[in-house]
Amino acid sequence: HDALPIYVKEITFEVKDLNLDERLEFNKVLQGKNNPDDYSSSDYVEMIRIASNLTDDQINEFTDVDWVWLGWECYRVVNKKKLKK
Repeated sequence: HDALPIYVKEITFEVKDLNLDERLEFNKVLQGKNNPDDYSSSDYVEMIRIASNLTDDQINEFTDVDWVWLGWECYRVVNKKKLKK
């Protein structure tokens, strides 16, 4: 069968330098979850809200799949920033 083209959306956003309270709030979302199936859409949105500069209106324009990607990118960047310090 013929291969289908894949279209990748470019999403540009900033991940903030989190203060201690924000880091605790961010980590609270991750607590008690052992695998990706344990996360809900609201968990990913909460990760994005805490760690990024995106507004609720901007977040709402994205798909659920985008939320998953954005949430894990926030996690990756937050942790990388802490390793550099």
